[in-house]
Amino acid sequence: MFKELKVIKLLVILVLLITLFYSIKPEKLAGLYIITDRPSYKKGDTVNLFFKTGTSINYEGFISVKNYISKEVVSKIAVDFKNQEIVEANIIENGFQTGYSIQFVLDEKYKPGIYDVEGLTSFVVSTEGKSDVTIVYPYISSLLAEPFKDKNALNGKVKVVSKSRSISMDSYTEKWIPFFQWLEENYTVNYIADLQLENLSDYEKSKCLFIYGNSSFWTNEMKKSFFSYNQAGSNTLVACTFLMNNGLWNDANRNQLSYSEKGDRVGFSSWIGLNSSSVIKELGMTYALGSMGVTTSKLEIINQDHMLFNNVREDVLEVSLAKFVGYPLSSKSNYNNSWKFYKASLLAATKYTDMDNRTQGILELKKDSLSGTIISLGTGEWAEQEAFESKGSLFQIAKNGIAYLVQL
Repeated sequence: MFKELKVIKLLVILVLLITLFYSIKPEKLAGLYIITDRPSYKKGDTVNLFFKTGTSINYEGFISVKNYISKEVVSKIAVDFKNQEIVEANIIENGFQTGYSIQFVLDEKYKPGIYDVEGLTSFVVSTEGKSDVTIVYPYISSLLAEPFKDKNALNGKVKVVSKSRSISMDSYTEKWIPFFQWLEENYTVNYIADLQLENLSDYEKSKCLFIYGNSSFWTNEMKKSFFSYNQAGSNTLVACTFLMNNGLWNDANRNQLSYSEKGDRVGFSSWIGLNSSSVIKELGMTYALGSMGVTTSKLEIINQDHMLFNNVREDVLEVSLAKFVGYPLSSKSNYNNSWKFYKASLLAATKYTDMDNRTQGILELKKDSLSGTIISLGTGEWAEQEAFESKGSLFQIAKNGIAYLVQL
């Protein structure tokens, strides 16, 4: 009897395994890569997708394109290809060569947003029209961190990074989706990939930028255009720890990024290491003055009357297991004005001791009387906090930050 039961169990397991095997699409088993010809587009543009697989397979089916914010499937596109096996070498530097491809036009269904293709790659749709808020998608860090055979552009010894690669959605974006949904319900919202910061025309008609997640890697052109935007009186909400710290060069002709102007440097470096650019002088904040490790901090609200804290009941905010950007101090809770900012106000800060010359927390900065206002929430892990995920105090502060900056 026990032998019969054992045989029955084995048969059941075998049936389940066979069912599972046939339920998995062949391209998943082979390793499917979907590549866009650009990281971002505008309505009316033609998107080119091309396909590569880890082994030689034939595939016929449909590819879904989904609005990552609304979770709505916008398009299902027929695909039929044979033998697109990867033969290229050094994918991180050289990228994928164009193989089987399909094209589709971004029609009225494609409003500004972040789009996901089969969970394998992503792209941004932008507008040059007026908007209240422009959300800056961290494309560059996603590209650099995207693995291929257990290596990526951050841990591999490479000089250049090809943009002809599939880019999966970053973890920061997933956490911010409820906030983006709220923004779209209450404001006119545009989206750009961070590399688009090079082109001021892509966002100069927006009242406020929102920069989040890992936005460490900036080109000189990104920096120049961003500061032009700020000097023109437009505002920015920042939820980043390593903002603007590391340098890159964008080679549009070769469709790649490089770690030095001549493309001869192996590995990335900070801007101060590359050309002595001081982020603290330019931006007023730096991770070098923040927490060097992952910490838990309690931020005491200093200015309870500030609009940022409307409908926030706590006097102290707890931010757990995060890396923080830091701000220079001249005395208790006073920003160091040696950097000559017109306005620099600590709105919430960690406990200060006489030995400190820095602090973590929430900061409001204004370079001169005509420039825009920058509010830093202090960490790139803002949306990972329980008080954000439960739509509590940290979610409310982010909402208030947008409301404050849009109406200035």
